[in-house]
Amino acid sequence: MFDVLEDYQVWIWHVAGDENYDLLQEQYGEEYFPVMGGATVALRAVHLLRMLGFHKFEMFGFDSCVIGEHHAYEQPENDDEGVMNVTVSGKEFRCTAAHYHQAKEFVDMISKTGEHYDLAVHGDGLISHIIKNPDSLVRKEEVL
Repeated sequence: MFDVLEDYQVWIWHVAGDENYDLLQEQYGEEYFPVMGGATVALRAVHLLRMLGFHKFEMFGFDSCVIGEHHAYEQPENDDEGVMNVTVSGKEFRCTAAHYHQAKEFVDMISKTGEHYDLAVHGDGLISHIIKNPDSLVRKEEVL
């Protein structure tokens, strides 16, 4: 595929973690870019797009909680996930374990890199509630 795209701007990026750097360097040398972020595509996308030069983001559907259904579209593989109640700044949200961990990773990501981008999350979900209530970012134990 890279041979076919040789006349185009193409970059190899990889989900950055604490492991596998030896394997990546063996495979690609220095010709890849580790992208930090959380375990979900929404969290990774912020850093990937920031690396590409974008700094303002308007996100829709980044709820990190159950609003009606567990996802905006059918995902039968997630239908049997348990749901827990999470309270942040006095408001209760229904979350799966994945939602809960995404919210924790979001708080951690914003505390470490939030000054590098302008992020607006629309809607009434957990993530937008965290943003609208700055105390919830300071008092992480509410989200943990």
